[in-house]
Amino acid sequence: MIMIELPGRMKKILPVLAMLLMLISLGFNTGIARLLDSQISDEEFVAFNTEVQDLKVSVYPNPVINNRINITANQDIKSVKLLTIVGSVILEEEYKTGITTTQIDLNELGKGLYLLKISFDEEKTYTEKIMVK
Repeated sequence: MIMIELPGRMKKILPVLAMLLMLISLGFNTGIARLLDSQISDEEFVAFNTEVQDLKVSVYPNPVINNRINITANQDIKSVKLLTIVGSVILEEEYKTGITTTQIDLNELGKGLYLLKISFDEEKTYTEKIMVK
């Protein structure tokens, strides 16, 4: 067995690269869906920026400016989750009824890529990558 000593910076990057390669090998959408919620089946997962049946969602501005993001949908929003790119939940908001537009304050976030997961009735979900500058 050959052992290679990696520099300190590579030791930190290597697990992230391994995770990305794993997601790519599984098929990106399927890998992200399983990462976000192990109970989501492939049929229930909405790929990035796509429409399912009559669901229309707008997330803007993206990249995020002024630390606020707006969400508008043509159906009632049940909940909104903000996750790190590796699936850790940072923010979760649930709505009772009749909410089709909301604004999320992202003042506490650092720069980077995040996943925004929006849930609707009938187990429909919409997931979009967002960038905070």
